[in-house]
Amino acid sequence: MQNASQLKPVMIRRPKGELRRYLANCQILERETLQVDLDGLATDAPELLQADKLATHIERRDGV
Repeated sequence: MQNASQLKPVMIRRPKGELRRYLANCQILERETLQVDLDGLATDAPELLQADKLATHIERRDGV
């Protein structure tokens, strides 16, 4: 862990999960992440270029 700001998402999500278990008719929405495979795209497709740029940015930012 680099700093305390990395704890913020964990500290928010855990109580929501606990509340859903204990409250009847809970109105807290649950997010679901679905994988979408992008098969058959050209190597210069915008979807792939954006992912490559993001990966490069993260590597430079983190000094990897």
